[in-house]
Amino acid sequence: MGIMESTGGAKAPHVALITMDIKIHELLNSGDVNPRYLSNEELDKFGITNRAVLRVNGFDRFDCIKKLIEIFQTIGEDGIVEGVKDV
Repeated sequence: MGIMESTGGAKAPHVALITMDIKIHELLNSGDVNPRYLSNEELDKFGITNRAVLRVNGFDRFDCIKKLIEIFQTIGEDGIVEGVKDV
């Protein structure tokens, strides 16, 4: 089996990699979002950068997706998650 060949399909361990751009905006009194966002230097003061990668490991495909949905549901409790049904 070559290095890029599958090792077992849906039952093989899986990983979800979510790449995020982080832009923190001021919320104006009108409810609009200020188009200006914190600079990389400002974010650095808080110990974060403008990019993040979330890695979710699962012992199989179903477990990986289940864990990913649970993470999105947790995030959705305090915000909005777009691109995922019923979160």
